[in-house]
Amino acid sequence: MGKAFGPLRRPLGFLVRDLQERMIVAQGYLHSKHSSRIAVCLRQANTSEQERLELRAELNASARAQARKLVFQLCKQARRIGAVPLPIMLNIAEPGRGFHSGGSFPMATDPRGFQTDLLGRLPVGSGSRG
Repeated sequence: MGKAFGPLRRPLGFLVRDLQERMIVAQGYLHSKHSSRIAVCLRQANTSEQERLELRAELNASARAQARKLVFQLCKQARRIGAVPLPIMLNIAEPGRGFHSGGSFPMATDPRGFQTDLLGRLPVGSGSRG
């Protein structure tokens, strides 16, 4: 919180402390159609090497705009939710960053390949269940 005040942090220390005592931090996720993705590929450089799983971020150019739009909507509802969002504190993490299992893999009722079922599990026969 102090970093947001920059050089005014010291002279406004009392205000920073008061805000920190009342602050609630919330984390949210965008719908997958608005989020960046992570491409997963199984590679083998040559026949003598083991296969390895490679992950590559595929940024969605609209993700930041969607997050800002959501925060703007929260600001409009500040009185109803009893809180004041601070758009200046918005932090959009790198693709794949999160705190829930299976968040980087698409979910499907009948999963195939790198899709998971609705509980985040890989398909039967992939060696991940049991």
